[in-house]
Formats: sequence, structure tokens, C-alpha cells
Amino acid sequence: MGHMLRGTGVYTRNLARALEDVTDMEIVMSEIESLPKNVDLYHFPYFDPFFRTLPVIRNKPTVVTVHDLTPIRFPEHFPRGIKGELKWQLQKYILRGIEAVITDSQASKVDVEKFVGLDPQKVHSVYLAPEPEFFEKRDKSEKENIRKKYQLPGKFAIYTGEVNWNKNLPNIIKAATLAKIHLLIISKSFIEKHEESYNPWKDSLLESQTLARNNPWVKGLGYVKLSELVTIYQMASVLLLPSYYEGFGLPVVEAFASGCPVITSDKGSLGEVAAGASLIVEPDDVSGMAKAIHSILTDQELGRKLIKKGKNKLSQFTWKKTADQTFNVYNSVLDK
Repeated sequence: MGHMLRGTGVYTRNLARALEDVTDMEIVMSEIESLPKNVDLYHFPYFDPFFRTLPVIRNKPTVVTVHDLTPIRFPEHFPRGIKGELKWQLQKYILRGIEAVITDSQASKVDVEKFVGLDPQKVHSVYLAPEPEFFEKRDKSEKENIRKKYQLPGKFAIYTGEVNWNKNLPNIIKAATLAKIHLLIISKSFIEKHEESYNPWKDSLLESQTLARNNPWVKGLGYVKLSELVTIYQMASVLLLPSYYEGFGLPVVEAFASGCPVITSDKGSLGEVAAGASLIVEPDDVSGMAKAIHSILTDQELGRKLIKKGKNKLSQFTWKKTADQTFNVYNSVLDK
């Protein structure tokens, strides 16, 4: 395995741990610049269309995980420029020579097949799962400590993740403000200053920061430890993730594991991951989003039903399943 970035580190760590639990294989972690030679197979757990995340020359059968191709699917919202286009063409060329590709969802599988031009038999959809810590129940004292540390109100909604166009954070802020629910935004990029290094990819981020400025309903946090994030999920009234598009939507299954109701959309993979266990809204329908928030805040039975359905749906999303299916991909590559 090679390359560790943000959420990719979560994926790599949990996959490696689960593979060691369900197989007798030895896993060697390394950087792309120093790939080991005494292994049977390479697995690169991250692919970026605009950065060199894959070596051109490889001496072993190779598997690559492509979490999503959102910037390629929506080029009008992620302008790439000439240099970006050249890098994408190179990355695409390299990816076409890979023995197998793993995606996080059927939606991402379709994108890879379409935009890279791969044979569907080479692309395998393997769902992700919540980290085990999300299943650990927090007691009242732990929650109260977090409430005091971050000065959290009695009821609040949460958003967690990066702030790109597809995440739809400006409309989330508008809906929370309209519904008069405190919104906790857990995002390192959200609390940083970006005006001096502007590029069009940051339009949604800058708009979100403007909407949050002097807004009494919005509070931003940067990085929080996993143990604290787990507690915050268990304290939250609702998770808001009505994205324009997702390759998977990890916060949804984290909320399921935490017993937190979810409001999301059915765009991209979210229709697969969240359907039947969440309130579904249109990403541009701020009023509808606010009404959905109000419904969860005022209808306790609705909240209980969503939490129960989310818990039941978790059987589809386990790291054991992820490891088993990934191991099957490895074997299919090695058997060729």
C-alpha cells in the first residue's frame, strides 16, 4: 500500500487492520517513492485525477482504490486548466493499465467506467464502513465534558468533512439558520483563511465562511480527535449531508453507528448508502431542508425510527465485508 491523505488514512488503516483479521497475509505499508520489491501485489488506496498518485512503472500486479471522480464528473464546478487537464490525461493513462480498480460505491464504479474507459469487469464496488470507535457508547459525563470544552448548546446539527462544491455547505448553513438550529461544522478547511490563495474550487468554501460570519447559529471547529468526534455524533440531534454528489458519504454510516438521525440527498452514492434510513431532500431546496430538520427536532418518534433503521442498515457496512471483498479482488488479480 502507498500514499496517505486525510480520509484515505482512515480507509487504509481500517482496511489493513481488517485484512489482517480475516486473512493470513502480511501487509507492508510504504510511500510511493520506496515501494517494496518482495511483495506479491501493490494496492494504492488513493487516486487523485490531478496529482501523481500512481507510478508509471510497476513491477507487480496492482490494485487502485478510486474513491470518487467528482471533479471529473462536474468540470464546470472544478475547473482544471491546461496543466490540470494534462495531469488528468496522464493519470487516466496510468489507471487504464492497472489490473483492478476498487470503488466505494456503484455510483463511483459507473463513473470510473465512463470517464476512464475501463472494462466493467476490472472495476469492483466495495463499500466502506464506520470506524469501530463509533460503536462505543458514551456516558453522560463524557458528553458533558465535550459540551463544556466546545461550548455546545443543548441541541445542534452537525456537518463534518471538506468544503467543496458538491458538499453543499452554503445551503446547509441557510437551512439550519432558517430552522433555528445550531449548526456545528467540523472541518479544518472551514476555519482557515483562504482569501489570499483564491481559486474557483474554493467558491463554496468562501461563501460558507461569509454566511457563517456573525451568524449566531453557526459554530466552526477544526480538527477534533476521533474519540471526541464520536462523542459529538452521539450528542447531535441530526447529521446534515444533502450533497450534490458523493462517492460514498462516510458521515452517513458514522451517524448510523452513533445513533444520530440523518438528513441527506439521493445523489451519487447516497441513494445506495442512505436510502430507507434517512430523510431525503433535494440539495437546492433550502426550505425543504429546514422543514426536515424541524420534523426531526419536534417528532421524537420519527427520530427513533430513523435511528433504528440506520442501525439495521449497518449490516451492509462492516470492515470485515470490506476486507473480504478486497481480498477477493486481490485473488482475482493474482490468479490471472
